[in-house]
Amino acid sequence: MSEENTKKIVKVEVHLDAGKRISYEGRLLGLINDDEFHTLIKNKTVQGRCITKQTIPLTNITTAEEFGGYEGLKGLRLVVAVKKKEGLDSFTKMLFVSSKLSMISYVKKDNAAFNSNDGCWLTIEEKEV
Repeated sequence: MSEENTKKIVKVEVHLDAGKRISYEGRLLGLINDDEFHTLIKNKTVQGRCITKQTIPLTNITTAEEFGGYEGLKGLRLVVAVKKKEGLDSFTKMLFVSSKLSMISYVKKDNAAFNSNDGCWLTIEEKEV
């Protein structure tokens, strides 16, 4: 199966203060800036359109020259169309939007970690389904 035909999902773990962790699973949609974030949170139509957007590979974020390397994500937010949230059996469609990112702290083959401006950090593992 070619890379384009492979369906991928990501598992995002948000590591909070005091060792707390929240886990989401879904499709990686990309990065947004402040203007896009404000439009997204104010407009239900835009939220619905985002949920149906095409999945992007994690490498589009971790290797993109447009972001200027490991520190080029400053101020951007990660967006995931969530299919599953740890601790919940079922729920309506939702988007996960991270806090502002400050940098990529590491990249491996199918996973990466990001630091955010608020002291949290995120780990992302990509897998085929």
